[in-house]
Amino acid sequence: MSQFIEDKITKKDIKIGMLVDIDCNGEVSRGHIVKVITSTVGNKGIKVLLKNGKSGRVIEIPKDYEIEIARMKALNTLFHAKTIFSIWDNKNRKYITVDTKYGNIAFLWTDSGEASKYIEKKSLEGGSNSINRKKMIIENFKSLNVDYFVINNKLKVSLEKLNELEIQFKNLLR
Repeated sequence: MSQFIEDKITKKDIKIGMLVDIDCNGEVSRGHIVKVITSTVGNKGIKVLLKNGKSGRVIEIPKDYEIEIARMKALNTLFHAKTIFSIWDNKNRKYITVDTKYGNIAFLWTDSGEASKYIEKKSLEGGSNSINRKKMIIENFKSLNVDYFVINNKLKVSLEKLNELEIQFKNLLR
């Protein structure tokens, strides 16, 4: 049952940047709010626009433990992947990073098709290439001054945290 029905989400509960689940044409979509569309709250709920471009009425605000579970699933998928892909510059023979207001970001995907879709959508030069899995993930990007990694377009993790978690994961497998 959604929090909207159980707890009556009010407009004061909604903040730009927060993670919510919305009803988007009958399907649940999760994302971060970029705009509150609703000017007055009626029985239908609060309509918002998400960072991923989808809009709909807020049906739930995920609990912290739900967010942590989703985070751990994303990391588990990454660390178990036989192949990990990133954006590759064929001409300069190196991985491409994106400089943002948050720092220098490298993108990682566990599916080459998803990597290619992102590269095409953003009109980036280059293609996808697998990283060397015999090394730690961050070692593949050592010379690129990466601050953060974005995993499967869902999770942003600092270089230090990714390294720490990968070491923990590898120690579990011993």
